[in-house]
Amino acid sequence: MKRMITIFSLLLLGVGIIQAQDSTKIKGARLSASETEFNFGEVPADTAISHIFILKNIGSDSLRIYRLKSG
Repeated sequence: MKRMITIFSLLLLGVGIIQAQDSTKIKGARLSASETEFNFGEVPADTAISHIFILKNIGSDSLRIYRLKSG
């Protein structure tokens, strides 16, 4: 009997954890960026420079990016 109660308790705990994770999921598309700006500092003329921004969709729907532009 103790074993059945332990198994049942663990099942309820597992279901509670799964539901808690699902409730934190953001509905719709949502863009997250590891950083929003980057300062190159002083760069000599005629020097090619680049930087990679990591973008991630943290929402539950497809994310569509139609246009990007620098500021």
